[in-house]
Amino acid sequence: MINTIDISGKWELFISEKELSSIPTDYSDSITLPDTLSNAAKVAENKNKDEGYLTDKYTFTGYAWFRRSLTLENDMTGFVSVLTLERTRVSTLYIDGAEVGTCDSLCSTHRYDISSYMTAGTHEIVICVANVGYKTGGGHMTSPDTQTNWLGIVGKMNIAIYPKSYISDVRVIASADGALSVRGCVIGADNADIMATVTAPDGIRVLKASIIADGDTFEAEFKLENAQLWDEFERNVYRLTLQCGEDIYNTTFGFVTFSHIDRKLLVNGSESFLRGKHDGLIFPLTGYAPCDVNEWKERLKIAVSYGINHYRFHTCCPPDAAFTAADELGIYMEPELPFWGTIAAKGEEGYNEEEQNYLINEGIRIIREFSHHPSFVMMSLGNELWGSRERLGDIIDILRRENHSIYFTSGSNNFQFWPAEIPQEDFFTGVRLSRDRLFRGSYAMCDAPLGHIQTDKPNTVHDYDAIIRGENGSENEGGGTIQIQYGTGVKTVKLNAADGSYIPHKPVISHEVGQYDYFPDFDEMKMYTGPLKPRYLDIFRERLEEKGLYTQWRDFFEAVGAHCTQCYKDEIETALRSSELSGFQLLDLQDFNGQGVSLVGVLNAFMQSKGFITPEDWRGFCDSNVLLARFDKYVYGAKEKPVIEILLSSYGKNKIKGGAVKYSLISDELDISGSAEFTASDTRLTSVGTFTPDFSGITKPQTAVLTLTLWELHNSYVFRLYPDCNVEITENGIKTADDELIFVGSTEKAKELIASGKKAMVITDGSKAIENAYCADFWNYHMFRVISESMNKPVAPGTMGLLIDKDNKLLNDFPSEKFTTPQWYEAITHSKADILDDDPEITPIVQVVDNTERCHRLGMLYKKNGVLHCSIRLWEAADCPEIKQLAKSITENF
Repeated sequence: MINTIDISGKWELFISEKELSSIPTDYSDSITLPDTLSNAAKVAENKNKDEGYLTDKYTFTGYAWFRRSLTLENDMTGFVSVLTLERTRVSTLYIDGAEVGTCDSLCSTHRYDISSYMTAGTHEIVICVANVGYKTGGGHMTSPDTQTNWLGIVGKMNIAIYPKSYISDVRVIASADGALSVRGCVIGADNADIMATVTAPDGIRVLKASIIADGDTFEAEFKLENAQLWDEFERNVYRLTLQCGEDIYNTTFGFVTFSHIDRKLLVNGSESFLRGKHDGLIFPLTGYAPCDVNEWKERLKIAVSYGINHYRFHTCCPPDAAFTAADELGIYMEPELPFWGTIAAKGEEGYNEEEQNYLINEGIRIIREFSHHPSFVMMSLGNELWGSRERLGDIIDILRRENHSIYFTSGSNNFQFWPAEIPQEDFFTGVRLSRDRLFRGSYAMCDAPLGHIQTDKPNTVHDYDAIIRGENGSENEGGGTIQIQYGTGVKTVKLNAADGSYIPHKPVISHEVGQYDYFPDFDEMKMYTGPLKPRYLDIFRERLEEKGLYTQWRDFFEAVGAHCTQCYKDEIETALRSSELSGFQLLDLQDFNGQGVSLVGVLNAFMQSKGFITPEDWRGFCDSNVLLARFDKYVYGAKEKPVIEILLSSYGKNKIKGGAVKYSLISDELDISGSAEFTASDTRLTSVGTFTPDFSGITKPQTAVLTLTLWELHNSYVFRLYPDCNVEITENGIKTADDELIFVGSTEKAKELIASGKKAMVITDGSKAIENAYCADFWNYHMFRVISESMNKPVAPGTMGLLIDKDNKLLNDFPSEKFTTPQWYEAITHSKADILDDDPEITPIVQVVDNTERCHRLGMLYKKNGVLHCSIRLWEAADCPEIKQLAKSITENF
């Protein structure tokens, strides 16, 4: 390229809901491009309140016509001129009234050869952009749940000027052994001489060589000695310059290789681990992804500060700026074809040749435009695909021919309950290996069985190794049909009769991990200063106000958020404890404002902290080097002597080879400390050592904090410890050494006993109550309630955790936080949440936070009509030290 003409700026604008048969002539408005109609507020205001996603205040579906003139002082038809639109929708270009062509890529640059139109004088350029008529659904490239189905042009806009002979379609592949492959075309010349120059990251030229084209194509192989590698630790980016006559072509690349030995992921020959996040191109200020490198660097730096080294783009591909930023920051990028559906083989039901051809071509376009970036190391064919495994393998083969260094998966969580081997895949991304071989901690009720974080008493023992190896869990029985959750709906799919359990021998990555639903922050409303508005917050607020709960929203937000953050810690640490797992992809580090509104992030949609944990503390359990503790529960009695194992997860350039981990377990009555010396194993996980604390000396309930440190590394765990407690709990009541609390079934009976000088508490019968759950709710209640009902499956409890009046006198001897902690697991498990909607004056001592669809006022321990009520069936867990202590506290502080 020898020059560019910038065509961004002011354009005339015409808008039409319907397709026109001719170019419009009446342009009554204007717009400054790049931009979208929504961000520029060019259509009538949308007054709707969308409950399931951000409301686009200026949403529009149809056609936008952009017109401007271009004056050329000199005739340029002796050059090759290409008009480029970096990122848009379906575009059609007209020059001087003549149609030049149409481009329909959602992910790559639109390019039009306009050489013959570049005569001296003034020319009229008209671009029609449509956000309708896509050849595929578009996934999160077009979804209102993420970046919206915007209409406009949002990237660079220019006319690139080339000499008659110029370099095109360059493909660069560089591997960790220093091998460099360069191939491409020379348009307009045969057997051309191309001079190739490679510049190292420090600016020093390390290669200069001549490449002679074979006809109009060229290919060359080089080997660089002592090549500086690219990965998350060493972000070495090289520059390649190709010159052919007047034409100069510049690009970047890096030496990186993804490979594996059995299930172990290797980056540049060394074991690695992906700490990934989902990304759906959610940019709530504009409604579209920026094409500016600095904006992406700012965003990705935040993710890196939370230990993220991998981005999986859900049914979308980011612009070039994102890859450039990732190159600099060392993030492993995985774009995904914009597809969420079924890929059938020819002759099978549902086969769509036009759509498949489009997706294949879109994949080729993505690879050709972006895969020179060292950060572009992985690629997926779509999200939760069904159909023909053979056809999916064929598509990988086609795409691999474009760049054999890319690490491919046939899709993210394909075939859901029935995953199976696809030979062409390099890695497997999913959530289970048969119906009950689960390697994620949480699931929707319609996808039951549920995960260990949802069902098990909180612990740090669980890992996925036996599950992945096929030692635990049952095999599927193939054949027939099954109803599945499909996007935000339901679908019936056919099963292969040969389907059974899948034991992979390639890296396993856990898909969309977490999905713990935080309570909304109503203060966020003021942050939405662009066209997207969280009008669902208005709906949620109105529901809470109707139930008299809105005044508590801040407490709900804080209590639910603290609990969800602990669930994420447990989830991530389980993954790190699993030697057979090669990574995870969170859903999400940030909120997802769509699909029913899923506020599942420790960060909000703007990538801003919600205040529950610092990046430094998050990296304590999410980084390349992490100290871990393994123990069977968080709650212990004085007679118990747990064995606590210390683990180290460490890999890569900064892999720790040995040292001494310091540990301390501190409480009001404990001061245990020591160190464990170790030599690291050759693999990522090392068992550092064990220690056995003695709790026999404790005389009161207390919190004990276990802290692990090794140089700058730190991680911590909070235990709840309880002394021996002489408490008897039966269905009739509680007896302590000096006191008694009688259980009754009615307020009247309780008042009668109290009037006689006794203590009495109503144990509610659950007739006006809902099921309770310890774990935070999954994704969002509304979406999966609808799906479960459609599938005739049980609906999740939908509760979000506890809000505890920790200073209430009844809890004086049962020290608590205001939020859910493991000491409440047994109480929650042996209770229901009483519905108190008819008693708005009641603020429960132990309140259950409900989701924003139902907005029930819920309680486990509360006073009604002057009498204490309790929904906890304490006698069912009478031997648990925490239940004994809770019962004692309630009785003696009655």
